[in-house]
Amino acid sequence: MRRSIVPMLALLALLGLAAVGTGIGLRTIWLPEDTVSATAGLAEAGPVAVTAPGVMELRPGPVTVTARGQGEGAVHIARIREQDALAWVRGAQHATITGLANENTLATTLTEGETTVPDPAGSVLWLDGAQGRGEASYTWNSTSGRYLLAVAGDGSDAPTSLTMTWPREVSTPAAVPLVVAGIITFMLAAAAAAGLFLRAGRLAGVRAAQPPAGRSSSQRQDLAQKEPSA
Repeated sequence: MRRSIVPMLALLALLGLAAVGTGIGLRTIWLPEDTVSATAGLAEAGPVAVTAPGVMELRPGPVTVTARGQGEGAVHIARIREQDALAWVRGAQHATITGLANENTLATTLTEGETTVPDPAGSVLWLDGAQGRGEASYTWNSTSGRYLLAVAGDGSDAPTSLTMTWPREVSTPAAVPLVVAGIITFMLAAAAAAGLFLRAGRLAGVRAAQPPAGRSSSQRQDLAQKEPSA
């Protein structure tokens, strides 16, 4: 019977270790990203790109906007009042970011028109934002009112790509129960195996202390008398 129990205990111990490893993995190597990003290509956008109303509120939480251009050209990102943005791009070729085409791609539409807009550097229409050479990043926080996001270069070419990144809540409710259950299972299996080996050791000691079977009490007494005294 002991021979059949030991493999079962070994299997339980391995299952416990596997549960612990799975629980740890869910919180480390298998943990999903805590952000989600979507990108739009703006190479054919013309001088400027703007968001449609509501795009910046597609997902909850602040939105980190990153625009990248060619080389070390100027990159401007700004929050602008809706009516000012529409007036600024009126008559000009521009891309409008309308939402999500899929989880990782922004949907855009292209409006034909003039190939330049006023240089956005120092524009009084731009309420706040960021600028850089080759790349710029700006964090958009929800605010009351009607505002759009505008992205431009030096007035002639828009950045080549725009990426929006939102925070994403990551939940792994099974991780802790798996670790706890795995530890308990392993410890119970180890304790049971240790108990079996201790019991087997005690039985072996008892058998070794018992006289050989098949000898009568008188024979055992004769043997004891023949033994030389110390």
